[in-house]
Amino acid sequence: MVRQIRTVADINTEIVKLKQQRAAVVDARANHIARIAKRAGLADLNVSDVELLEAFETVAARFHRTAEVPKTETY
Repeated sequence: MVRQIRTVADINTEIVKLKQQRAAVVDARANHIARIAKRAGLADLNVSDVELLEAFETVAARFHRTAEVPKTETY
């Protein structure tokens, strides 16, 4: 099997593409969350950005805790 030699330029091109893909995924998730927030009635509330950010941070922390997998020892 012949190993393909990658150049720095090849890697840089791949990095640019991956950054673009990441940005597209982040935008799609942000739009998805915005639609959910709108359905929940958050768009109708008169809440400061600071208060809303604190609430979102609380929700994020809740889901980060539940996503953590407890470490188990294997024998």
